[in-house]
Amino acid sequence: MEFSLKLTEDELINRYGTPMDDGNGEMSQFAVIGLGKLGGRELNFGSDLDIVFVYSDDGETTGSRESREKISNHIFFSKLCEKLIFAIGGVTRFGFAYRVDTRLRPDGEKGALILPIKGYEDYYQKRGEIWERQAHIKARLIAGGEKLGMSLINIIRKFVYDTPFEQNMTEEIDRMRKRMELELVKGGEAKRNIKAGKGGIVDIEFIIQLLQLKNGGRFTELRKTGSLEALKILYERKLITEEEHRILSGGYIFLRRIENRLRIDHDRPLAVIPESGDELSLLAKRLGYRENGGSSGDKLYKDFESCTENVRGVYNRVFSEQ
Repeated sequence: MEFSLKLTEDELINRYGTPMDDGNGEMSQFAVIGLGKLGGRELNFGSDLDIVFVYSDDGETTGSRESREKISNHIFFSKLCEKLIFAIGGVTRFGFAYRVDTRLRPDGEKGALILPIKGYEDYYQKRGEIWERQAHIKARLIAGGEKLGMSLINIIRKFVYDTPFEQNMTEEIDRMRKRMELELVKGGEAKRNIKAGKGGIVDIEFIIQLLQLKNGGRFTELRKTGSLEALKILYERKLITEEEHRILSGGYIFLRRIENRLRIDHDRPLAVIPESGDELSLLAKRLGYRENGGSSGDKLYKDFESCTENVRGVYNRVFSEQ
């Protein structure tokens, strides 16, 4: 991403000149923040890249040697974002590298593609919601100016962890999770959806994020972007039991393996395990299951049912006690 950023930035500077901050007269800075699987260093095969963009301050460009045309910093960096998104995710005759998703920015698709850092600070202080606190747990600097990027990361951490955690937040997070089950999972796939189904990957992520939101203010070591790292600290801090740590970490690895295998085999995002038949047997064999003493597909499905049942049990226990 740094390489693509350098190329696109140089192209715009050659045309419009250098963007300068109003506040200090210095060259404006730009940074890319990763969220989701990108922020957690947990990319699947074919994962979307969840990113947000930030620049340092309003101002305008200096104009180039060839042209005296000047544009505002907001327009300059909006153009930079658009070009960067195309460089990473644009479809060409060779295909595309990644799908880019910028909907986690303030106000989502209705909001500006990029804001100055003060705009983010104002938004999080005045209008940030609980689901946004949850989503921004995984925020990590991906590319661009380190000083600016880490300044935004610190603002995000304050938003995520310094806001008091109230009892109704547990209930709200649980409602969001149950709503995802209803909206994202087809009726017949409720027990077979690896990601959003009962006991799936999202259950594990919501358990981790609930406990991080509630305890990350006291225990700064809990502020991890990676799921397995966070589970380790949760266990060390006795916020989950040894058995729960085994179920959640083992379940996360197991379910992610299945999800990646499905994505590779079908060359598209897929999160539903086959219920039976040749397709299930083939999946099982590709995951290392053998026919010794029974069907490899049956063994995989039994392991999957046991895993998701155990994960949902931990989910129910954690959310009932918070």
